[in-house]
Amino acid sequence: MKPRHAPAFPAGRPECTADGKRAGNGGGIHGRTLPGCKPWQDAIKRLHQRRSRKTGKRPLPSLTGTKTECPALAYIAREKKPRRPTSPAISHTVRPAVKTLCRIRIHLDNLLHNLDFLRASGKPLMPVIKADAYGHGLLAVAAALSSQGVDHFAVGAAAEGVELRRAGIRGTVVALLGLSPLDAGNPTAPPTLPTFDEDARAALTHDITPLIHDWSALDRMAELTRDHAVKSVPIALKCDTGMARLGFLPEDMPLVLDRLARAPQLRPDLLVSHLAAADEPEQDAFTHEQTRAFREAARCLRRTFPDIRLSLGNSACLLAFPEQAGDLARPGFALYGGNPFHGTRRDVLGLGLAPVMEAFAPILEVHPLRAGQSLGYGRAFVAPRDMLAAVAGIGYADGFRRMPGAQMSVNGMRAPVIGRVAMQMTCLDVTGIPSVRPGDMAHVLGGKARPIRIEEVAAWWGTIPYEVTCLLGRIGR
Repeated sequence: MKPRHAPAFPAGRPECTADGKRAGNGGGIHGRTLPGCKPWQDAIKRLHQRRSRKTGKRPLPSLTGTKTECPALAYIAREKKPRRPTSPAISHTVRPAVKTLCRIRIHLDNLLHNLDFLRASGKPLMPVIKADAYGHGLLAVAAALSSQGVDHFAVGAAAEGVELRRAGIRGTVVALLGLSPLDAGNPTAPPTLPTFDEDARAALTHDITPLIHDWSALDRMAELTRDHAVKSVPIALKCDTGMARLGFLPEDMPLVLDRLARAPQLRPDLLVSHLAAADEPEQDAFTHEQTRAFREAARCLRRTFPDIRLSLGNSACLLAFPEQAGDLARPGFALYGGNPFHGTRRDVLGLGLAPVMEAFAPILEVHPLRAGQSLGYGRAFVAPRDMLAAVAGIGYADGFRRMPGAQMSVNGMRAPVIGRVAMQMTCLDVTGIPSVRPGDMAHVLGGKARPIRIEEVAAWWGTIPYEVTCLLGRIGR
């Protein structure tokens, strides 16, 4: 279902590609890149141009006057040309690292539409851009958000934070996975994995706030900073209020304060916890219990650190219980257009969100299939009647899972998947879809008229929407 009051996927528009050349069937501003800019940076510049006219705001002052910002953002801040009205056509297409026919198109205007939608809650945001921004592209997403004044980001590993800094992204960056537990010389670990000391030094060097979630990390961070005479180090503390993964228990907070008293160089700036079932209305009682436990932990810490900020709310909490989100809400899924309440009684809360990722592949061949004729591996599909079959150039090697019941969108109409999904090919029933020919695009996500949403794909695959974007997003790596 197309979200209400949300921009649709652009049709027939050009987009930036990884080699900086124009792609698509249109012309205009996407046919060139800026000197010293990567293609996604060029897209950010164009996006900011169009949005400036709509909002009436000049480029953000914080984007100028430094040597570390990325070239595209610096260009945005210097640009004085008249702004044109905003358009959902601003996007960037990711060319895959491996040779494949699939493409991912990321609609940055929809990303910023969702940002505005979530900001309407009145809560300050720390967008979650871990795991390559849920498959949407870490640097492109961060630069787009930064251009709109976002100055807090949550990444996964410390290495993602380093990547942001090297691209010129400023503000607070919190590494939600904390610091690596590995020691140098660990015989069981590959040498490519970072050690604790390497992650800690990266955090100190690049001003990344590590999430401290256990006693070992707290003690080792205190020892390392003491040995190197570091005077003040911002850290985030993780409290386990019911997820039972990472974090100190609420009743551990007095002991945490005791350890911190012996390490005055560690400055806890943020207390973080994570809600386990905020997107399931029938489990509201557990969500409220987690909130109560989080507040107890916060009261204990604030006796010693009155300025410590709180971050509890995820996308579902921000939409349903913004008052419980804390000082910094951490939207992730909703930022990329996913409705955390899809299929529940609170579905209406997310209907204004717009999908950000579009995934598609070309039709390789179209041919008739006679009644009784089999198709594909294992002859798993036998035509019940005379049909028209199409072969799309996408398969399980591209992240399209082998699950029955899936559909794609071809020329604005739904085409059921038939037969077994192969490594780089998937067959579709295009009977009744007019004028299908090789070269037409089969959309796994998005499409015209009846765009396919990530929630639908997740239901077909028997998984969650987060996995859909993370899997398909690998096409562009």
